[in-house]
Amino acid sequence: MKTQKRRIARGRFSAGVYISSGGQNYLPIHLLDAFYMEIMRAPMTASTLPAGRVVWHDLMSTDPAASQAFYAELFGWEFRETEIDGAPYHIFTSGGHDQGGILAFDPSMGIPSHWMAYVNVDDIDATVERVPTLGGSTCIPATEIEGIGRFAVIQDPTGGTLSPFQSAHEQKDTPYPQPAGMFCWDELMTDDVEKAKAFYAELFGWTSETHTAGGGDYHLLNQGERQIGGIMQIPEGAPHPPMWMPYVATDDVRAGCEKAKSLGATIYVEPQEIPGTGHFCVFGDPQGASIALFQGVRG
Repeated sequence: MKTQKRRIARGRFSAGVYISSGGQNYLPIHLLDAFYMEIMRAPMTASTLPAGRVVWHDLMSTDPAASQAFYAELFGWEFRETEIDGAPYHIFTSGGHDQGGILAFDPSMGIPSHWMAYVNVDDIDATVERVPTLGGSTCIPATEIEGIGRFAVIQDPTGGTLSPFQSAHEQKDTPYPQPAGMFCWDELMTDDVEKAKAFYAELFGWTSETHTAGGGDYHLLNQGERQIGGIMQIPEGAPHPPMWMPYVATDDVRAGCEKAKSLGATIYVEPQEIPGTGHFCVFGDPQGASIALFQGVRG
């Protein structure tokens, strides 16, 4: 597959399905193609990272100003604005490290706000070529963004959506374990755990280990020796199809959950303990994007 070098005008769409977060109003990704072309024109933090590491998170928001105010107040994120073809793109930083960006899209499209994670790869052409052979699909093909790198949007065989990204620049690693305010985890809820595990093992080299707690299995994902995320079975009766959701580190889950609620968030999962690991909660921000907080056990 040759890397495509293209510009998609606003309003052009591609095939594929996007699974948004928030528990409702899940609509096809064909409405989002033009927007993903534009968000990746913003500068990413230069770093040198191994393949398979999650390196960036973008928020597609129906109200970027409100999203910026919410997350600035909740996490203390600092924002700087750049332009993408005349449209504002808000890059947010925590502890001096760029974490991701916020971009607007038209709420009349009927799609709620949602997060997209980007996974570092060494060869995006080879990565995208493998997707259909592993049972997945390509929503946006390998596309070059001059001076930034190359990206695609893919969907695994169970419906989870991620973006492989090959940077044109060296990159610095971020602190680990991640301090409060930084993304620390990405989780896939799916209706076919084994199929998803096999897909990502082949595509990104992620290994997994299964832990049983609370009557259910949780499958930790590892990139090398680092734990980067997990996969779990969608609970019966859940209102959403398979989806990825990011976690942000915090020093106090309960306080963070209460603060999110006071700022207009909808709490989906109240603070809960993961024995021997820490505490977490899940909520939808005021624009409908699902996100979780995690407080690890301190050694």
